[in-house]
Amino acid sequence: MQAKSFVIGLLMGLTSALASAQEPGILLSMTVEKNDQVIAKPRLLTKSDSTASMQRDQDLRIEVTPTDKEGMVHIAMKVYAAGTDGLKVIATPRLITKRDVPSTIEFQAPGEPRYKISFVASSHVLGTPLPATQ
Repeated sequence: MQAKSFVIGLLMGLTSALASAQEPGILLSMTVEKNDQVIAKPRLLTKSDSTASMQRDQDLRIEVTPTDKEGMVHIAMKVYAAGTDGLKVIATPRLITKRDVPSTIEFQAPGEPRYKISFVASSHVLGTPLPATQ
């Protein structure tokens, strides 16, 4: 009887693991520029409505929350840059884009550097290896 319970438990655990491994995600392949200089090329993978972030040294942090809505990807971002007291929010851009279509956001606060963030939002299954960079 114990062997039967073990096998049932093992099968239930395996089924649960396979179900979560097949969960759809959104992969954001990004290029971040500051005053026309590429400073980062992060790739962030997260679930719809979940936040992912990247940080470059102590001078830049980007948080993104992509949301899949009716085949479009709505992207909310918070961009932090170094200030006198550490990182401070310098922009909170939002964008709606189609999957697999290159998109760009540019912004500049008075007296601050100009930032440009280009990205492609694509579908990717969570828990699987990321595709090779291009």
